[in-house]
Amino acid sequence: MSQVISQTETRSIVVLGSSSAKGYFGSPPLFPYDSSCIGRLSNFYKTTGVIDTIYNLSEASTNIYQAMPSWYQPTGDPRLTYVNFGKNITAAIALKPQVILVYFPTNGYDYFPEKDVMACFRTIKATADSAGIPIFMFSTQPRGNLSATEHQKLINLRDSIQNAFGSHAIMIYDKLAKPTDIRYMNPEYWLGYPNNLATAYMDSVHMNSTGHSIVFQEILAARILVVDAAIPPTIPPVIPPVIPPVTPPVTPPVTPPVTPPVTPPVTPPVTPPVIPVIPPPMPPVVIPPAIPPVLTAKMVDFSGVNNVYGNLLIWSVTDQVNFSGFDVEHSGDSVSFSKIEFIKSTQPLSGSIAKYLFLDKNWNLHGTRMYYRLKLINIDGSFKYSQALTVEMKNVTGFNISAGYPNPVTSVYNIGFNSDIAGNMILSVNDETGRVVRRQSIHAERGANCVTLNVASLPTGNYVIVLYNTSSGSSATRMIIKK
Repeated sequence: MSQVISQTETRSIVVLGSSSAKGYFGSPPLFPYDSSCIGRLSNFYKTTGVIDTIYNLSEASTNIYQAMPSWYQPTGDPRLTYVNFGKNITAAIALKPQVILVYFPTNGYDYFPEKDVMACFRTIKATADSAGIPIFMFSTQPRGNLSATEHQKLINLRDSIQNAFGSHAIMIYDKLAKPTDIRYMNPEYWLGYPNNLATAYMDSVHMNSTGHSIVFQEILAARILVVDAAIPPTIPPVIPPVIPPVTPPVTPPVTPPVTPPVTPPVTPPVTPPVIPVIPPPMPPVVIPPAIPPVLTAKMVDFSGVNNVYGNLLIWSVTDQVNFSGFDVEHSGDSVSFSKIEFIKSTQPLSGSIAKYLFLDKNWNLHGTRMYYRLKLINIDGSFKYSQALTVEMKNVTGFNISAGYPNPVTSVYNIGFNSDIAGNMILSVNDETGRVVRRQSIHAERGANCVTLNVASLPTGNYVIVLYNTSSGSSATRMIIKK
């Protein structure tokens, strides 16, 4: 179904799900809600201005039955198959969102038959479709504390969800699975508590911040906000079939008998003199002007914004008939462009408008300013370019660490920092006693910078990252947990 997004109405996403969608990080929580996949999604879209609100109707310890429409009458155990009014698909539709996400990864699947679970998913999808609202279903995800049969049910449901919903399935199972045994979640993503807490344990069901970051990336990869404006397609006129006229049979003429001709006496031929023929002058060859390629897709708008994640490009096109997609190209000087990604066309209805998003994570490749253009490519290979777009890095004041991930960290820690001047830096790692256990020199450009720090050899514990600008004497700190 298609949907029009007005610039004046609230643009929103609704999330239905259980504790993973809710952003459960233990009690007391080990991470803030912003570290959850939905919290990250909310910050990402609000920063870009694409979405105003994310309504997270998720609730811990619930299952897929709780998201069923309000008219549904439970046929199984009412303690497990009840409808959670106000937090179900009916409530989600009432909020009139642009997209609905359904994220029930494991609860109840050890008990409910697989066919009943898939019937619930299909009912919820059909309810959203009837309201004209796009909906995406998350796959299952691996977890501990299950029997071998129950683990296999999660894997079977993973495949059933992908087969049933195709591009509207957000497949996270394999991304979170243990490489050597996909029945279990990778221990690097378990929600764990440091040993200095009284309730120290490792939770093999719920994810830590790193696991949620992976789910967040899969949501972005699903391109849930490629929205088509609902402009009805042009209906071709009905052309009646052409009935050929009836041709009467042709009666062949009567051929008279053939009289053999009288052969005259043979006279030797007279050879005329050879007169050379001079051809007339050839007219000049006229080469017609080259016909520019006819591009079906038409650009509606093209904009970009710099945020903490990188440079986000947003564009809209219409009339994507026989259209292949876009090459996204960038440049540091607005002259020499290079391709960084191909975005496939969604091929919406003729006359409709489709919106696309692309995040360039190498946003600091050319300093404080980047140039972008789109190469619009037809299926037959013909193409043309959009106007170039300039994305300026946000004004940088002072010296600070803008981002750091993952945290907790097991091996490589990524640090994003801003500097108002270029110069040499000293990056050090201090333990809880203040002792320097790691030190390295780096060079920073004016503006946004990114550096990686390998802490794999450090013992587990809490550490403080200190970044010192030797040119200005400024410093910035960030605490990390080494697992």
